[in-house]
Amino acid sequence: MVLTGGASRRMGTEKTLIPIDGEACITRIEQALRAVAFPCIEVGAGRSNFPAAVEPAPGCGPLTAIAAGTTGIAGTTGTTGT
Repeated sequence: MVLTGGASRRMGTEKTLIPIDGEACITRIEQALRAVAFPCIEVGAGRSNFPAAVEPAPGCGPLTAIAAGTTGIAGTTGTTGT
């Protein structure tokens, strides 16, 4: 599960798009997670190629996002995502 929500107010830029060795951070995270986990899901901005779960109340913090992701993972079991 990758949590990509959050306003990035302190950082001032979209965290998932920060370049690391020429690749967006989310791309690196996605590659690493796919190598070790299944199913994979993203909760948040929809920056990865993982199936996405939507937070019922965006901005309510990571615990709400984790709950949404857990529900979303239950719906993706047995699929490969995109």
